[in-house]
Amino acid sequence: MDLNSWCVPSAIHDAWVAKGNKYKVRIIVQKIDAKENIDHVQAEAFINDEWTPLTSHRHAPDGRKIVETWQRHYPDNEVYRFVDLTTFISEQLSIMEDIGNGK
Repeated sequence: MDLNSWCVPSAIHDAWVAKGNKYKVRIIVQKIDAKENIDHVQAEAFINDEWTPLTSHRHAPDGRKIVETWQRHYPDNEVYRFVDLTTFISEQLSIMEDIGNGK
């Protein structure tokens, strides 16, 4: 498993910020390489009655990441799972525990 990925912490961060601003949020999961079994995750917020993809690739002058509406990072790849933020964080913690325990 390649843990050198930014999509998981970025999706959590972006959803966390949007939820803190009173938006409903979810994490989408897309398969980006079926052969290698590689997924990509991205946060979405329910803004103006529409699920809207988020990203945080820009930085404020003070160094903080700015969460902004965007497009799906892989618009041609089907979303195969929608998961709420709390469940997603719990799942990621479980994966890290398993890795730490040599599983």
